[in-house]
Amino acid sequence: MIYAGGQLGAMLHGGPMPWDDDIDVAIEYRHREKFEELCGETVAGGEVRLGCFRAWNAWKVFKGKGEDDRTHWKHDGYNSPYIDVYFVEERFYWRHPSTRYIREVRPDGETTGEQQFRVDDFYPVEDYYYGGMKLKGPGRAVALRYDLSRCFAGGYNHRLEAFFADAVDKEELEIDCCAMYEVGYPFVKEDGKTLTYMIRNKLGTMERYDVRVGL
Repeated sequence: MIYAGGQLGAMLHGGPMPWDDDIDVAIEYRHREKFEELCGETVAGGEVRLGCFRAWNAWKVFKGKGEDDRTHWKHDGYNSPYIDVYFVEERFYWRHPSTRYIREVRPDGETTGEQQFRVDDFYPVEDYYYGGMKLKGPGRAVALRYDLSRCFAGGYNHRLEAFFADAVDKEELEIDCCAMYEVGYPFVKEDGKTLTYMIRNKLGTMERYDVRVGL
């Protein structure tokens, strides 16, 4: 299921966030061994071989070795762009022992301590439109840890695997959502099923388009 930045992008833009250069997904920890068995398999009719790299908190899945098409960047053990695959599982949370929580679990089975969500917020999963696909994701309440009324640039570059050279406060990364919309970035309307975006017509003026995504 799409997760974290992937879910946020689906809810706000119907696809990746404009600045994002990876996709976050999550699978239940009970499927970990099956997932790891599939790493390195050839998919898409034999045309694509997936590469997998185990990081400390997630697996990175990427297009395997091939000709340099100038759209992939090599790092130590993996290529960018990639999909971050997180594991989640219902586990005890000591701060609230009487409440059921879904927690992020590292590939080694330990919890990260970073993210925990009420089970009733996480499940049941919902349908999201994401770049022409219908994907499952956690309940929308999970994304409310973000301020959905504000737009921010990214503070980290996955292609280069580097933060900005100087420490930048998050407030300094805020950008005008309306300005993004006016130059053509799509936004999802409140119904969660309609993409609205602006396109410059032949006369040079911007026209608005609303498209139902069919969820």
